[in-house]
Amino acid sequence: PSEGGRPPLPGGAAVPGRHCEQRTSFPQLEIALPGAAAAEGAVNWIVKHFAHTLLPAALCAALDAAISSRRASALHHAGVNLRKWISSPSKSPLPLDPLPGQASDWVDLAANPAVSLASALIRHVLGNQSSPYSIDALTAKHLGQGGKVSLDSLGFFPIKRSVRLPEFDRLDITVRSLRLGHLSGLSELTLYVNASHPQRVNLAASVGRLDAVVSVDLIVTPDPSSPLHGTTLNETFDATVSVGSLTAKVSALVALNGTALMALAVDQL
Repeated sequence: PSEGGRPPLPGGAAVPGRHCEQRTSFPQLEIALPGAAAAEGAVNWIVKHFAHTLLPAALCAALDAAISSRRASALHHAGVNLRKWISSPSKSPLPLDPLPGQASDWVDLAANPAVSLASALIRHVLGNQSSPYSIDALTAKHLGQGGKVSLDSLGFFPIKRSVRLPEFDRLDITVRSLRLGHLSGLSELTLYVNASHPQRVNLAASVGRLDAVVSVDLIVTPDPSSPLHGTTLNETFDATVSVGSLTAKVSALVALNGTALMALAVDQL
């Protein structure tokens, strides 16, 4: 729904009915009780019934309730605040600063010797895997062959978040550390300027693989009145995420007035 202004902005969220689909599968879920075959069958039936029926039903009920609850009013407040910001007067100086000169007066970076030198240095040295001074070689030298580095020393950790969910009371998540691996797997590093856009500098980098290992503490406090109730669950685990063939490209417009640069002395550059 809209918050009523022009142009219309999101004013809320609503879920008509229950649209959460319950699809769960635990093909390897088996509990062995040696010497107690009858009890083993009963326990497995209870556990599977809980995993395939009660658990997804509770999760869907929590999700539907969360979307349809008053928390959706945050979207309404966001639309109102955005409308207020749009209607506020601009703080830009008047008159506005003039734009750079005509394109014919801009430096042609595609033919610039300094840019050509930087491009060759990156292509033949830093991005060349056979060079002893490549980024891969320098990373392996200082971080080891696995290219591993820990971000714990940056002071961001631990990161703690607490989330309240219907039926589950509270979920506390603590990210204790983050470690990156395979930083020495750079497969491409290029700096180039196309002749068709001689003021646009492009940088492209690719890695064959990037790993991230996150150490997490998870505390689940169940609601005694929900289908899932019992003692508090405390879990500590490491989650590993691997990304293959990761590519990043950056493009920047560098408009330099050639006439103004030619008027500068060497010590002014």
